[in-house]
Amino acid sequence: MRRLSFVAALVLAVSLAVGSLAGAHTELIASEPIPGQTVGEVDEIRLIFAGEFIIEEGVEVTLERRSDDFPIELGEPRTPSASSIEVDVIGELPTAGDYVIRYVSTAADEGARLPGGFAFTYDPSLAPANGGTDGVRVGALIVAGLAALALIGMGVVVAMRRSDDGAEDAEDAEDEATDAHGAQVGDAGGGVEPLDRLMAGMPLVVGGDRLVRVPAELAEAFEPGDRLLVIDDTGDLLHLAAGEVAVAGDAVHAADAAFAAMGTVSDDAITAFYDAFARRLADDEVFAPIAEANDADVERARERGRSTTRLQLSDRMRADMVAGLHGWRDAPSQRDRLVEEIQHDGWRIEQRTAGLGAVGFVFEGRPNVFADATGVLRGGNTVVFRIGSDALGTARAIVEHALDPALAEAGLPPGAVTLVDSSAHAAGWALFSDPRLALAVARGSGFAVHQLGSIARQAGIPVSLHGTGGAWMVAGAGADPAALAAAVTASLDRKVCNTLNVCCLPAGRAAELVPVVLEALTAAADARETSPKLHVAVGSEDHVPDEWFERTGPIVRADGTHDEVLAEQIDVADLGTEWEWEHSPEMSLVVTGSVDEAVELCNQLSPRLVATLISEDAAEQDRFWDTVDTPFVGNGFTRWVDGQYALGRPELGLSNWEHGRLFARSGVLSGDSVHTIRTRAVQDDPKLRR
Repeated sequence: MRRLSFVAALVLAVSLAVGSLAGAHTELIASEPIPGQTVGEVDEIRLIFAGEFIIEEGVEVTLERRSDDFPIELGEPRTPSASSIEVDVIGELPTAGDYVIRYVSTAADEGARLPGGFAFTYDPSLAPANGGTDGVRVGALIVAGLAALALIGMGVVVAMRRSDDGAEDAEDAEDEATDAHGAQVGDAGGGVEPLDRLMAGMPLVVGGDRLVRVPAELAEAFEPGDRLLVIDDTGDLLHLAAGEVAVAGDAVHAADAAFAAMGTVSDDAITAFYDAFARRLADDEVFAPIAEANDADVERARERGRSTTRLQLSDRMRADMVAGLHGWRDAPSQRDRLVEEIQHDGWRIEQRTAGLGAVGFVFEGRPNVFADATGVLRGGNTVVFRIGSDALGTARAIVEHALDPALAEAGLPPGAVTLVDSSAHAAGWALFSDPRLALAVARGSGFAVHQLGSIARQAGIPVSLHGTGGAWMVAGAGADPAALAAAVTASLDRKVCNTLNVCCLPAGRAAELVPVVLEALTAAADARETSPKLHVAVGSEDHVPDEWFERTGPIVRADGTHDEVLAEQIDVADLGTEWEWEHSPEMSLVVTGSVDEAVELCNQLSPRLVATLISEDAAEQDRFWDTVDTPFVGNGFTRWVDGQYALGRPELGLSNWEHGRLFARSGVLSGDSVHTIRTRAVQDDPKLRR
């Protein structure tokens, strides 16, 4: 592999920097090949600049062998835009070695002919897709250095101009470039251009203070009409194919148009929709093709080793969906509800609820989310959602056989409930980046939900995130053993977000309470005719009988049944892991010195969702309430955290405090909590004035 020498790189950087000082707005920001790169093939040169040049005055591009200035034949330069150049290389390069690309253009803002150039290394033994690692790094340093020197150069030029133009003009320019808070601001130069291609190595700004470079595979896959999202907090580059953007955009358009029509829809019509939807789901004949589609989804998921715990549309899930829809049917209208009235002399103010807009959802593969999501209609909103690919077939069947007919029967506008009909993650990304959404709600696994939340926040959309779950149970010094056993078993009946995940026991009573917890965990497993699984934090293993670490049993996972030891050690830091068990109850155990120590671990390691204290001491309960940092706190089993079970309203999602507390709302998001407040003035005295 040939490498561009450090001296050559330094010379090149200085020479380009001088060009930047002369015309800072025309510095090179991306190219193909990349400066300093080792390549195995060069059939085209592409250059992208930070500013525009004057196309009519022509652009000169040359390619020479560095050792003897031997010229390489090039085609006529093409200018796809006023800031980019393309030129074909005629034939193959004659020999391996270093080559230099030079270019001259007329900067639009300077009016002067400005030269530039860079070197790269040609090694025909390399496959076209490979490049020299050292060369790429040097090239990256060159471009980064150029950017910094270019900014310095811009400052020098601006300072010289201000000196020449006089104090008054300089003061005007400074005022124009500074906002009301004294921060420097700037415009987009020659304007914003469409992104119709990516180039390997192209630098992209992340969060205003970092750079990430476009990988070759992304550049190759990107086509005109596609979109690229750069996630500020992670630097992830998300490729949104044009087709997925269109599918999501059409769905949002339909929901947005339906919201505009909801003002003329009566409360009785909304009630009729819930009744019609529930009636169709309860009808065995109507439900038959839905059940058939769900069976197919479940079978495909099992073949892929995917969890089917929440995917299977069981009789219980079906009944819960119908009950949830009946709940919304019977709920009072939340539209135009008087929240507050303030009386004044001759006039009054009314604070009233109103619909928020089109609400976007991305759900995991759970068919029952239909009943949850439609709850926003009661408040005058509309909904557009994407469901996990595992349940897409079921979702399509529900839309066709139950949802759309119910909307039509009730006379609700088309698009009031819209499915984003795509299995691609990019469709969800496109949905959450659409600024027409009034609220974005995500439910699913931790990383996916976090990423979706980042996308929505960057688009300026309020979010409600239901990501990592897992409840924590703490036993106090005076905990009743029977109450502890009952709480553990009742909290492990099935795996959902509020299932017991970590149990903390006091060291002073470990000899008594550890056997109680192990027996309760075993009872939960026996109820499911399987074996329990225990993870013991390092430092607590001496409190657990050796046989738990030696005995094996069948543990049912998503990909099948495995013979595993019943207990394993984990680091204390891993107490934050949520055990996504399929059928065999699974939890972690840690012995702590006090309740305060357990609370500290919970606040530090848990997703901050559910915490419960088993204690008969009222003062201990009050201190637990005051110090534990979770939105849901109890004194018994953990599975009470559910909108329908606790509040009598189907939930749209539960939010943890993993990324901070929620502004002015609880951790349960339900359909009737999605609204805005309008203020209406009613003037009785026509002569009123201030």
